[in-house]
Order: sequence, then C-alpha cells, then structure tokens
Amino acid sequence: MHMAGPGSSSNTEEIARAAPPTRNVYAQLPAGADDSDWLLHGRTYDNQRYSPLRQITAENVSSLTPVALVQTGMTASFETTPIVVSGVMYLTTPVVDRKMKILAVNAVTGERLWEVTYNLGVFQICCGPVNRGVAVGYGKVHVVTLDDHLLALDAADGHTVWDTSIVSAQSGYSETLAPQIFDGMVIVGSSGGEWALRGFVAAYDATNGQQRWRWNSTDPKTYGGKSWEGGGAMVWTTPAIDPKLGLLIFCTGNPNPDLDGTVREGDNLYSDSIVALDVHSGELKWYYQEVKPDVWDYDAVSNVVLFDVHQNGAVIPAAAEAGKVGWVFIVDRRTGQLIRKSDPYVMMSKNMFSTPTREGVDMLPGANDGAEWSRGLIRLGSASGAITSVPASTLRPSRIR
Repeated sequence: MHMAGPGSSSNTEEIARAAPPTRNVYAQLPAGADDSDWLLHGRTYDNQRYSPLRQITAENVSSLTPVALVQTGMTASFETTPIVVSGVMYLTTPVVDRKMKILAVNAVTGERLWEVTYNLGVFQICCGPVNRGVAVGYGKVHVVTLDDHLLALDAADGHTVWDTSIVSAQSGYSETLAPQIFDGMVIVGSSGGEWALRGFVAAYDATNGQQRWRWNSTDPKTYGGKSWEGGGAMVWTTPAIDPKLGLLIFCTGNPNPDLDGTVREGDNLYSDSIVALDVHSGELKWYYQEVKPDVWDYDAVSNVVLFDVHQNGAVIPAAAEAGKVGWVFIVDRRTGQLIRKSDPYVMMSKNMFSTPTREGVDMLPGANDGAEWSRGLIRLGSASGAITSVPASTLRPSRIR
C-alpha cells in the first residue's frame, strides 16, 4: 500500500499505471428474490438498519454455530456492510498491497460466485485502508476506491461497465463510504479530513457514470481568508434519503485544521453539521450545525437516521445524528430546526469546550470519544482475512493540545 503525505512527489510509474482489474467467475447467480434481503447500506433509506426477521432471538442467539466462512485473503480492518440482493451477498475488502477485492457470494452457502481484484493507482489516506461496502442497483454493483474512482460492475459476473474518476487523489482525497443510490443516481461523498481539502457530495448517472451535480461543504463566507479552500467538512458516511420530501440528508466532519481555529476564523459552515440537499439538484435546503466553530475535533461522524417524532399531538418528520460531542441531535427534517438534544450519553467535563493550549487541556469527551462510527464493535481481520468482532473499549478522557 502506498501512503504519502499531502503534496508528496514520490509517485512511481508502477503506482501511477495501475494494472486493470482482474476477474474470476465461479458460479451462476441464484434465482429468485427474498423478502429478507438487505438492499441498502442502512437497509432502507431512513438508515435505521433494522431487520424485521424473527428467526434469531435473544433466547437462541447463544446456540448459533458457523455454517459458512468466506476467506478473502485480505488481512486488515473490515468495515464493509454486506448487501444482499436475491440471495446474493455483495461485499468489499480493505486495501492490502494496493489491491481491493469486490465479491459476490451465495448468501446461504458462502459459495463464491465471482470476485474482482481492483488494483489501486496513486492514493493517500489519513485514516485506514478501509472500504465500507457497495450499492447495488440497475443491474450493477457500485463501489468507490481509495484512489477516488467510482466503479460500476455488472452484478451478474463482475465485469466493469463504467469507471469514473471522482476527484484527484494526489492531494489526499480518498473514498471509503458505501455509495447511496436513488432514482437513477449514485451518490458519494469525500474522505481525507486530516488533509487541507474541501469536502463535497456528488451524484453520478447510474447509466454512464457522468456527474449530475456536486455540492461543496465549505462556505467561503464563513471561513477566514481563503481557508475555505482546504476547510474540511468531509462527508464519509452514507446519506439517508427522504423520497417524499426529495431530500438527501447527511452529516459532515470537522473543519481543517481540526485543533487550530486561528487560521479559519468564523463559523466554518457547513462543518460538524446535519445537512439536507435537494436530492435531484444538489441545492442546499437546510443545515443544523452541532458545534460552532469546532477546535476540539468534535465532528459529526454517525450516519443520519430518519424517524417521526410525536410532540404536542403532532407528528414531526425528524432526522437525528449522534456526534462525538456526546449528544444526539434531533431536527425537523423539513426545516433543519432543532427539536431537542438528548441528555449526554458519555461523561462530560466542565471544560469540554475550553480552548486548547500548548500545555494541554484534559477534557471529556475527547476527540476519540462520544459516538464514533466504529463504536459498539471493532471489526478485525484475522490472519485469513475473515471477519471477527470484539467489544469496543471503554471511553477515556482525551488530552487536547
């Protein structure tokens, strides 16, 4: 794997001219749809990730035994959410030795149906060689790569239908999220928040990979000088969608640089925010900023979840996000207005919003606490590249400098 700092000129011809993907087809896809399939990253557009299946219960879960094991040969952190369509499970591996695999397997037996090995070109990463999965629709498997490509593979045999470059990987951009699909579009966001980059969300035509719209997540009017050009606010979690209101709703990361606000004076919109765009045009509809401005790395890192709130006899369509700051923020998804903020779900110190100093400030929660994307279970790759889960560590205070 090639990792270099921003602006590095160490690219080699071998890396720049990556080999084309290799593909192996092992078996035919099974026929017939299954109502228990998992069709989207969040299972449904509201991102609730709730399965209605009842076969496994709290009473019998302890008696489960393995019936299938898929060995990928890729030993690194697995963060993929498998997508299951008509009995076929589609999943991705992390990047190892500048290669990533996209697989289709029989969801019941684990039989490998096809496998594509994608060879990466130039890439720079801040936060691990991970990939969080695919989006399947319109007969294709859509996946993003650390070297900033959006691929469309034929769902039947894995051959490449189209390959679009999202952004230049030279400056530190990378793609790690599972794309979202809606109404003939594939929607992606940007990773790379530790570099001086400008975050964005973009939509592509699912037929040919051409860009339909792009929304940049730093507002020049709210950043000092030209700091908005590298002001962060990355979008690396899969958005939710409200089809009725026509809204794409997601959260944004911290402004850059994360702990030094002196070079980016202002509110630094739209960092640390819940944001809604018109899903068809990318036009900003509303936002709610959770931390303003952020000099503690308290960014919004969890997927936005949609649900209804019952208040004073009225039903309010709502959106919520649990941030690293330690509260769940619930907003009206028609307007972005805050409905309420939860009680703290982590320990909070009185100086949690103190200005960082050279000597250091002890605070709770810290930059690694609150609600992290990986909280609950840490997914580890075994020696064979299989997936194992262990309990996450307890929260600890962080020292911010």
